[in-house]
Parts: sequence; C-alpha cells; structure tokens
Amino acid sequence: MEAQDKFNELFYTEKFTTFGQLCFKGSCSMIDKYQSGGVAMFKTWIYFGDPSVSYVDNGPTAADLLIRDSEDDSGIEPSECSDINSPDINLRDQDTKQPITDITGYSKNNYITNITIKNIGGSASEGNGKERLHLFMSYPTISASSKISSLGYVRLTPTDGLAIDKLAANEKKVVESTLSWDIPKKQIQNYEQRIKNSFESTGFAPRRFDILAVADENGNSIIPSKDEVIRLTTNEKEFAKQSNSVSIGSLGNKALADENFSQVIELLPSTDKSFVISLDKSAAIQDFAETNILLSNDLMANLITDGNEKIKVIDKNRVRILSSDAVLEFRPLTNDQGNYFTGIEVHFFGDSIPAQKNFDLELNYIEQGSNTVAEHFTAVRNSAVYFKAKAKASKAQDGGKDVIALEADDIGVEAKYTWYNSLGNVVGTGIKINIAPISTDTYTLEVERADNGYKSYAQVNVANLAPEGISLSPNPASSSVRVNYKLPENITNATLSISDMTGKVSKTYTIPNA
Repeated sequence: MEAQDKFNELFYTEKFTTFGQLCFKGSCSMIDKYQSGGVAMFKTWIYFGDPSVSYVDNGPTAADLLIRDSEDDSGIEPSECSDINSPDINLRDQDTKQPITDITGYSKNNYITNITIKNIGGSASEGNGKERLHLFMSYPTISASSKISSLGYVRLTPTDGLAIDKLAANEKKVVESTLSWDIPKKQIQNYEQRIKNSFESTGFAPRRFDILAVADENGNSIIPSKDEVIRLTTNEKEFAKQSNSVSIGSLGNKALADENFSQVIELLPSTDKSFVISLDKSAAIQDFAETNILLSNDLMANLITDGNEKIKVIDKNRVRILSSDAVLEFRPLTNDQGNYFTGIEVHFFGDSIPAQKNFDLELNYIEQGSNTVAEHFTAVRNSAVYFKAKAKASKAQDGGKDVIALEADDIGVEAKYTWYNSLGNVVGTGIKINIAPISTDTYTLEVERADNGYKSYAQVNVANLAPEGISLSPNPASSSVRVNYKLPENITNATLSISDMTGKVSKTYTIPNA
C-alpha cells in the first residue's frame, strides 16, 4: 500500500532505525512530511509490528557501490523502474568481444564479463580485494509463494567472486574478466532438454535468462553461499531492489517479437490445490493477433476443458484465447515432480497493422487460497512486415466426381500453408493441394511465416453439384412435404424427384432458382 512506500522512503532519507522514531515529542514525521492520515500511519504501524522492532534488518539499506537497474537508476532504492534492464551488465564473446545476444546458442569455452560499477558512497572504497563482484544466471519461474520467483541461480563467477578495484567518490569502472562457460552451458542444456520433453508441439528453445549482479562491499555477505547453484527465498526483482549493490540485467529477449514470438516460464504449483491461469490486457491485441497460452504436457493433462467456450485447444501444448476474459482452470496436481511450464505465444496478423507497436500482456497465476501473481510480457508488432494470404480453386463448382485444386499465392518467404474445411479440420498443407469435396464447403487458408509467426487468412468456396438423396421421416409422410433448397446463383435448371424404397421414381418436379 502507499503508506508502506512512504514509510520506506522516510526511513531511508531520515536514517531512522525503529518505528518509535516516527513519533517523537508529540509529532509524527509521517503525517507532517506526507500529510498522511493517522489511519494510514497506524495501519502501517500494525503491518510492520511493534515500534521497538528494528527496521534496518528487514528493508532496503544504503550501499556505496551501484550497478544500475536501468538508465534512470540514480541509486535511490528501491528502484521504481517497472522493467529492469541494466545498462551496466554485459557478457561478451571471448573472440569477437561483441555482446552475447543468444545465450542458448553460445558454444564457446569461455566468455568475458563486462560490468560497470560506480561508487556513490561519498568517499573512496577500500579496494584491496574487500569488495567483490558476483554474477548469477537465473531461470524465470512463477509460484504462489513469491511473486514471479526465480529460485534457481547458476553461478557465473568463481565462488569468491571477482575483485573490485578501489574507487574514488563518484568514480566508475568496468570489471572485466574471462571466465569458463562450462557450468552455465550444462545448466542451459539441461533446461533446454526439459523444455523439449515438455512441449511436443512447439519445438522452440528458451531464450529468457536474467543476470543477477551483486557488488558486495564485504566479500560475500549478501549471498553467503558459495555453491555453484544457489536458491533465494525472494523473487529476483525484489531482491535487486533491496540494495544499490544488486542489479538485474536482461540477457534474453523478454519481448514477444519476430523470431521470439513465444516465451515460457516455469511454474511451481503446490500439490493438492486447484489453480487458474489467465491473460490480462489481451483485449487490445485481439483484433491484430492470435494469442495462445502454452502449456507443458504435465500441465495440459490437468486442464479442465469441459464447458469452457472462451478457449480452444489447438494442439497438445497450445490453448487459443477466444475472449479477453478467458480463464484456464486446472485440477489439483498430485505430485510436484513434473515439468510445469507455461507461457505466451503471439501470432500477429500480417495484413493488419495497428496504430500502436507494443502490447503489454500479463500472464496471471492464481492458486486456491492465494493472491494473484503475474509475469509481464510485451508483444511487439513489426510494422515493416506485411503480407496478405490469397487462395483460389481450379473450379468453383464440383459435379460430384471432380478433383478440385486449391492453390495459394506464394508470399515470397519461408512459410507454412495450411488448409481447413468449414469444421476446422485440416484437409492439407502446402501451396497447392487437391480435394474431392462431397458437399459444398468453404475452405480457409492459413499462411504462417516461419521467421516471425505472423499469419494471414483467406477463404475460397467450392460448390458441390452432385445429386443428394434425403430420406423422409416419418415414413410414410403426411399428405404434404415441405422441401427447403438453395442452389448456386448460376444454376438455371434443376429437378426434384420423389422415389419409393426400390428407387422407382413416382414424381419429378422442375424447381426454379428463385
């Protein structure tokens, strides 16, 4: 609540250490400084506990070494940026010295750290190896116990960290070192294999990894563990906000754009509790894209689909969102040993360019008896991409025995061409297919670009003119029978014949095309 935010700021700026310092000699700093009402003041008091309890052990602390969370981070914590993307954290190729942009595809034996650190403490740091830099790579996960919590962190630097040189006040330096890629490579390969085993229908590799950088003024006091893989009880963003000496750097691409049009995170659900997944802020994108929620095999097995008309199961791992208020409900899990991954896949329409470029989406997870936790995604529409699907049939009418060719215009880049009948069933794939229709039908062509997942649709109608027999029920019929019919516009001569059970025609009528 807002009162807690003001409380944090007041303690930091005034260097208070206990609640009792808020109220002194009949005055209240919180009310005087922020015109905060007494109710808000005492709600905050109750929230944090007894006035004699020390606060400094539980909240943000001032630090002298800064690794920025964002371009605007001046060192006043907690950082208020909504999407941490540190400009001070870089990993570089050992040979080319260029930034590593695809962490999953990096195959060299070594890499270079390139971390910028600034001294904002007002006096020179000690140096002599006391201050140490630690780097960790995290895997994004989400659970009900901690918001967007990423529990697994792989150590990228040695267990003792890297020495930070002595820094004068307001001085900044780059800590650079060549390190082995062996440990993170093994962890990435293990993670990729779990993804591969969990998604039979997608075939994509995870690209989202964050770097947690810790500039520790006392060696390894912030994260005392020296294990190669550590676990934290708080989520990475909140952990990064607790001190100037900690930051998060996005090394993967958090945006759903071009070749990264799908992203997944690991879900850590509790056993024996039902839960739901939903997509917030999706209404704005509905007219310009198809949005799927991705579910691993173990999650899909627990999805409740009966009676839910606002979603459509596309394949073994994709659920199409048909309405902005759609909710995916799940049965309680019986064990916590499965591979539980979820995520978002966005396919923009290639023939529809919206006025806005970025669409913010929130993947919400709500466990029975718990609050909503969410993961933020941004879908980015590349306005330079435009194409329109076009379909045609070799014949518009079928006499009942004809083979009709359905053909699409080639869009000029690698793409997947899929043909559906009016029931939504796939009748063929490829630029050109042959069909033998048994009834009049409308066929839909879906063209999906391979490089960015953009889609476009087109339709073509094929009329089937083969004779069609209809049995009367009840039989014998009453004294009169009403027959409703519809003929193609260009048909001028048709007949209606009535026959008995042996096929002997008793009556024939000429019917007009009215």
